[in-house]
Amino acid sequence: QDVVFNEILPDPPTEIPEFIELYNRSSKAISLQELRVCARRQDGTLDTRRIISTDGRLLMPGHMVALTIDAELLCSYYNCRERENIQVTGRLPSMPGNAGRLVLLRYDSVIIDELPYSAAMHHTLVSESKGVSLERLEVNRLADVPGNWTSAGNGGATPGYRNSQQWPVAVNDQHIRLEPDIFSPDNDGIDDRAILALEMPGPGWVANVTVFDANGRPVRSLARNLLLGNKETLYWDGLGEKTLVLPPGIYIFFVEIYSTDGQVIRRKKTIAMARKLK
Repeated sequence: QDVVFNEILPDPPTEIPEFIELYNRSSKAISLQELRVCARRQDGTLDTRRIISTDGRLLMPGHMVALTIDAELLCSYYNCRERENIQVTGRLPSMPGNAGRLVLLRYDSVIIDELPYSAAMHHTLVSESKGVSLERLEVNRLADVPGNWTSAGNGGATPGYRNSQQWPVAVNDQHIRLEPDIFSPDNDGIDDRAILALEMPGPGWVANVTVFDANGRPVRSLARNLLLGNKETLYWDGLGEKTLVLPPGIYIFFVEIYSTDGQVIRRKKTIAMARKLK
């Protein structure tokens, strides 16, 4: 358990490679040369053990590494925010998209972590899991603990970067911020967009966000049943549906966020939109 599985993409988009992400939860640097990954067959035996690295790379405490056969192709589709955390390896274990079992071992065959996964582990609102990774919510809970894995937020993946979904350290009320107080979408580089920042208390929350004008008429939908990560940011460019240019004035963001266990929170946030006089 010094190193654990942290995120996997067993069912990638067409032509995009799979990846397996590892996290070092220990207080020591660990050489990737000492690690192997493999699949467990249905009869319980272990498949071919795959070497992760031969260059002596160290996985530092509190860091992660995403293993893939083609970093360029993977990062052409997903936003690899910390590209240095992507490790190219010769071959990954067999990873069926519907279900499988991954095993992380030392070079001497001592099992470090084992992950049974299936498409059923995705969030209930994810109707199409292809291209969506599974993220571990809590590295200090065993990989096979029910509910410890879920879909990456916003229908994607975070290879080599902190998971979008994480178990809450403490359950607090939502933090919903709309900034700035006044924005002006005139492309001068200063407050051109309204920024809605959502900080969730835990994984699996879903959002609906609609912008209304001062008369209560809906002018723009920013999110419909959007699966959120723990932290999400939505932007509004001041345009209505079908890129309709809206007049300056007061606008209201109606934010509705809910979880699958029945919690619902609704908030209204007001912002002013200014435009240059002509």
